[in-house]
Amino acid sequence: MGVTEKCGNCGVTIGRLETPCVFRDHIVCMPCYDRLARSQPEIVDPVRPSTNEVAPPTIVYANKNATEYGGMICPNPHCGFRGVPTKQKKGSTIILIFLLLVAVIPGVFYAMLFNGTILKCPNCGMKLGEV
Repeated sequence: MGVTEKCGNCGVTIGRLETPCVFRDHIVCMPCYDRLARSQPEIVDPVRPSTNEVAPPTIVYANKNATEYGGMICPNPHCGFRGVPTKQKKGSTIILIFLLLVAVIPGVFYAMLFNGTILKCPNCGMKLGEV
């Protein structure tokens, strides 16, 4: 079963399909976060997932330093990991070098398509985003 959380403000149980928010190093529910954030305008509004898609990870912090609060809360209801996501390079350097040596144009396309990194949950391996 997934990890259930209790709101640090109102005490209500945050359901396993709901995304908990972080407000000043406390886990709170979305309605409490909205109410608390309105009273302090310097706090960023959280990203709200659409109802017809899989919810992206919601990372909400009281200030802009993400690592101060551990990085992220995994949206997987069976995981619940809190911490810094792992970074994985997209593509392979060996394949890139091979393509550049054999044929320059496919190598350039490969370099453009597989440039960047993928953020993953270190506990369950769920893809959280691309950088």
